[in-house]
Amino acid sequence: MEDGATGLVRILVGILAWDRQLIRATPEELMSQIYGDDFGWFAAVTLHQTFEEEDAVLAAHHLRAATVEWRFEANREIGPTEVLPANGELCRKPFGEVHQRPFREFIAAHSTYLAALKALLEDRTAGLPGS
Repeated sequence: MEDGATGLVRILVGILAWDRQLIRATPEELMSQIYGDDFGWFAAVTLHQTFEEEDAVLAAHHLRAATVEWRFEANREIGPTEVLPANGELCRKPFGEVHQRPFREFIAAHSTYLAALKALLEDRTAGLPGS
């Protein structure tokens, strides 16, 4: 977003941040923990209601969705800062890789888990419309 009067430019980016913890459960265990059973997952997918469990899914995978902002004013860069709600207001705090790592590192650390998840989802969706 650009404010023509002040020259301030803001860039907001949504990212997935990983807290460096490894997933210890199998995809089947996490699916049962979050959706209850195969039918619960299937119903959520079919009825387009998986969004209701997004926070639980992210937490189970040690991920979080973050909104990161960079601001540019004159010749000065401000950021990155994380924008988050607190007490009904938007707040900003410094954002760095000290306590969270990029998603690409999550992928590298969980290649076996992700391969098992892919196989599970392919098995569960085989023959469904659009699969």
